[in-house]
Amino acid sequence: MARKTEKVIIYAIIILIAALLLKGCGGIWLRLLGPSPESAMVKYLEKKYDEDVTCLKTYGLDSGYMVSGGTQGEFISNKHPELTFKCSAYGEGIWTYKFYDDYQVNFYQNDVQNVMKENAEKYFSGEYYVVADVGISDPDTVEAMSFEEYVKRYDRYCVLIYVFDMSDEEACDAMQKFVADVEKQGFQYTFYLGRNVEFEKEDFIELIYDKDFSPWYKGVEWIYYKRLPDKEGAEEPEIYIITEEKE
Repeated sequence: MARKTEKVIIYAIIILIAALLLKGCGGIWLRLLGPSPESAMVKYLEKKYDEDVTCLKTYGLDSGYMVSGGTQGEFISNKHPELTFKCSAYGEGIWTYKFYDDYQVNFYQNDVQNVMKENAEKYFSGEYYVVADVGISDPDTVEAMSFEEYVKRYDRYCVLIYVFDMSDEEACDAMQKFVADVEKQGFQYTFYLGRNVEFEKEDFIELIYDKDFSPWYKGVEWIYYKRLPDKEGAEEPEIYIITEEKE
């Protein structure tokens, strides 16, 4: 009877230890023994895109509303060394992660920009610049896609056109025709039209192609924009159209 009691106690201790390892402070040790966020991201990216990648650096992400902290890495494609992108990993349990990456949106950026330039040539005149801006990461539920499949997805890019020579009225009319044309082709993006009001011209032209340039709060006067809601069909796009020439 004593031995039976001892066995029960031993089994109870084993179950308790296992529970502590799977939850609470003990889980830290299991996570330490598992794959690091960096190695997990590399494995995820290489499997998804069938190529080798190199992690340049990683840094922690703070926790937010209903979101636990994670790790973000900056990567370079070994097959396409000019391509840099980011990937984030959020722990979902023991040795498992939820991933987000912006590989595809960056991979197709230049091609999208060229398509937008070709269409803009039909409507704009004088000196102007077209920029396809990126900013959305894909969850790991989004598969690798062809150019045609990916760029026709909802709100993958923000297309900005900066004019220098056209009047506000002419530019706004051209922009509305341009937006209607590319939307008819299946591109569902957010569109902005503006002009430089702060920077030296040469500096501004260089800045607009910099990934870190943010024109939203200064430097640009907006003539038109069509801003899509976060979710397709959730509400109507927000549209701003200048109605008259400024004095």
